[in-house]
Amino acid sequence: MSAFIVSEKCISGIIYNLFWNHDFKRYHHIFEDYGYITAEDFDRLAMELFRMNREAVKQRYEEPDDSDYIKIPKSVNWNEGKLDQYQTLKSMHCLRYQCSEGDVPETKLYKFLDELIDQWADFIIDRIPEYQKARWD
Repeated sequence: MSAFIVSEKCISGIIYNLFWNHDFKRYHHIFEDYGYITAEDFDRLAMELFRMNREAVKQRYEEPDDSDYIKIPKSVNWNEGKLDQYQTLKSMHCLRYQCSEGDVPETKLYKFLDELIDQWADFIIDRIPEYQKARWD
C-alpha cells in the first residue's frame, strides 16, 4: 500500500460540501457530536484532516516532519471547493485510504471521517428515486 498527501482541492471540496449542504447537516448530528459547527470549526477541520494525512504518510514512509514529501498548506480556501455529491464521496474515500497507515485509523478524527463517509453515502442513496421506490419489506 502507498500513501500520499491529498490535494488541496480534495480537502477543500470535502469541507465546502459538508458545510454548505444544509439538507445533509440538518439530519446528521455528527458535526455537533464532534464540535464542528461554525465556519471557523470547518477551517480547523480542514487543517486537522491535512495533519492526519501527513501523520499517516510520515508513519508509512518514516519521513521527518520537515520532509518536502509531506508538506501541507498553511490554510485551505474551502470556499472555492464546490464538488458534486459523488466527487465529494470519492474524495472522502481517497482521503480515508491515504490516512490508513500506522496508528492513524485509531484516532478520533479518522473515526469521524469513517462515520462521515457512511452517512454521506446513505444521504446520496436515500435521494435516488429507484431507492425511494424500492419496497421496505
